[in-house]
Amino acid sequence: MRKTKKAIYAKNHQEKFGIEKRGKNSSGGKIFANIAPLDLLRRSQEHQMELYQTGDLQLMKQFFSVGGCFGQKVQRQITKDNNLQVLDLFLKYWEFIPAERSYMIKNASLPFIEHYLMYRRLGKQGIEFAGNGRFKKEFVARYAHLLNDKAKDICRGFRKIAV
Repeated sequence: MRKTKKAIYAKNHQEKFGIEKRGKNSSGGKIFANIAPLDLLRRSQEHQMELYQTGDLQLMKQFFSVGGCFGQKVQRQITKDNNLQVLDLFLKYWEFIPAERSYMIKNASLPFIEHYLMYRRLGKQGIEFAGNGRFKKEFVARYAHLLNDKAKDICRGFRKIAV
């Protein structure tokens, strides 16, 4: 009988083999020196917030290209600021975590949500999108093809949209 390995999920993998456990990574260290060393910048949402507040898209692009990602706090700030330029750059490398997709659906402007949907799908949060009363039927119908089956069922039933 063969033993099967347990699936390794990204969060568990990061906790077990995180940057702080692998040792120092010096790549890009000099670029981000005025904010924080790269390893600290990858781990600390406060330092990531400093990077975001600089507004330097080139510096953010370099951070993403060496494997850095904004944490939940910065993702929420991008949504609050309605910052389409940073969202555009961020979505080329990463996507919002599920909690921030839910926050975006409830609070972000329509152009912000449209911009997000140009790059990424909503996943399970598509159910929230389809059932949210703040969106007009036409807006939901325009993006209904990107939704999962459960969200499409809501579109057919609640919204009366042919998907």
